[in-house]
Amino acid sequence: MERQEQEAQELMSVGDLASRVGVTVRTVQYYDQKGLLHPSQTGPGNQRRYSAEDEAELHHILVLKYLGLSLSQIAERLDATRERAELAQVVAESHRKLDDELMGFFQRLSTLRELSAALEGAEQVDWRELKAVIDRGQADKDAFWGSLAAEDAGESAGLTRSAVLEWHGLMGQAIEAMQRGVQPDDPQARELGERFAALGGMDVAAAGLMRMGQDKGLDFYHMLQDRTLEFLQAAGGSDPQA
Repeated sequence: MERQEQEAQELMSVGDLASRVGVTVRTVQYYDQKGLLHPSQTGPGNQRRYSAEDEAELHHILVLKYLGLSLSQIAERLDATRERAELAQVVAESHRKLDDELMGFFQRLSTLRELSAALEGAEQVDWRELKAVIDRGQADKDAFWGSLAAEDAGESAGLTRSAVLEWHGLMGQAIEAMQRGVQPDDPQARELGERFAALGGMDVAAAGLMRMGQDKGLDFYHMLQDRTLEFLQAAGGSDPQA
């Protein structure tokens, strides 16, 4: 009897659980209603009481939600993702999805830049041409890089314009490989890594790419550039932290 009373005292109310996890009471109740979170004890008046294990389960649900899973997907994978390997798979899937969305952002940004250029100084709107610009942007994964190269690339820190454009092309192909899930030790990645080294590696990369996106406030671009250079370093057998 004494043990049962002690365990009851250790259980949390819905308000206490919500406060500890940093969510609203409504959120806890919602996951309960959806069958994702079950109280350890239900008292008089349907009072829900939650244990430390229930708190961990709520954290689990919130992690899966952050990774982009819908409620139905969380329900399907809740048990499986208790295993580290399965959770790592979900993280990898979320990573690939974000890469695709990021590339879509860049492609759309490039298309909008081209649309603005096409409208500048035009006396009449040529809808056919504007639609063609959009079609090209949707079909060309390297459109963003190409548009920046055409606008920004010039002789830079001793590099010719053709060398700068070659850097841009390498980056575009590396991003495409990353999107497809190619790993640094894959033969295709190794080939890109060899080209990276042949162009001068990290020492020359700064000169080859420093004009791209400069003064455009493209934080996403710079993040992608850093990740791509790390991928190329790893593919070329270099330590990204070196």
